[in-house]
Amino acid sequence: HWWGTWTDYRIDAEELIDVGSRVVVVAHERGRGKGSGAPFEQRYAVVCTFGRGRIIRWEAFPDKAAALEGVRRVTIDP
Repeated sequence: HWWGTWTDYRIDAEELIDVGSRVVVVAHERGRGKGSGAPFEQRYAVVCTFGRGRIIRWEAFPDKAAALEGVRRVTIDP
């Protein structure tokens, strides 16, 4: 249902940062409401934690700095 809500929807990974078993993804998401035509755009960061070759945890943050701080906290205080 999410994809059908938008026209011209796009999400791009602007930056990937390897931090061991985790990857920080800085994303840029944008689109236009299918019914209203209203545009939307947002940037955010996601920390993906990998185990056995799969994503086992996905955590969203408002920006790159917050995501990197989240990785640092988990690394220091597991």
